[in-house]
Amino acid sequence: MKNKKKYNWFWPTLALVAVISPFLIQVLMTSLLANVPGGSNDGWLGFWGGYLGAIISIVGVYQAIKVQHQDNKDEIVASNRPFLSCITQYGVKVNDWVYHSSTSIDFDRFYGNFFRLENLSTRPAVNIIFAVFEEGTGRIVDVIIIPSLVQKAVLVSYRYPKREEFKKEKIEIVYKTVDENFGRFTQTFSNNETLKIPKTTWGENAKKEYNKLKAVFNKHNLDHQNHPFEIWHQNFSIFSPGDVKYYDRVHHDMIKKKYHDLFDDDKNSGNEDEPKK
Repeated sequence: MKNKKKYNWFWPTLALVAVISPFLIQVLMTSLLANVPGGSNDGWLGFWGGYLGAIISIVGVYQAIKVQHQDNKDEIVASNRPFLSCITQYGVKVNDWVYHSSTSIDFDRFYGNFFRLENLSTRPAVNIIFAVFEEGTGRIVDVIIIPSLVQKAVLVSYRYPKREEFKKEKIEIVYKTVDENFGRFTQTFSNNETLKIPKTTWGENAKKEYNKLKAVFNKHNLDHQNHPFEIWHQNFSIFSPGDVKYYDRVHHDMIKKKYHDLFDDDKNSGNEDEPKK
């Protein structure tokens, strides 16, 4: 049997006492103390006006103090939480940390851009779950977990189906704090373009989404345990100067291949300007 929440009788009792007290005073004055006059109507009217005004003032002051106390409490709680941001970063730099779910960064680092995930606070965010959803189907195509992040930025490179029509619908980022609070923010897309800047929410809904994505991650890896290339591995790579140079060259070749018509037009226009022999 569940324990019923105890009802707080303090305020109803106080209100009852406040209402009954003047009547009891009048009864004492007119009955038990018969030699004391009960007071005129004008006197009692003035008394009630001052009495109710005092009660309203006390309640108002109490509510103001209560709200201020709650605001201060919320500020303290917020100051103890991590603050995460997520933006798109094109290209890589030396010593960039890149988290990815493939067995090698070579499989998925040449998509042209990364998500840059940064914790701007001195409060650590732990077990950060980064999930990518496909537009239209709502299917989760990749999950990447960053163990911990504090006053640091890392890059996230996700895998997705090798289809021209693939578009991401949203990314869900959920995480914990060291004292078991849960945060969540959702970044939505349309035609792979960001729709709005996400806002972090905290509480029970964030915890539910965290547990849901964790269960999806575990089930996916269990179902694909005999297919190592399908497993969402959890790896990270640190780009060396040689890696960055190689990345820039491969990325340039990919851009050239993707926009080959534009490159061909430039080449053809250059040939037209050459004098004929």
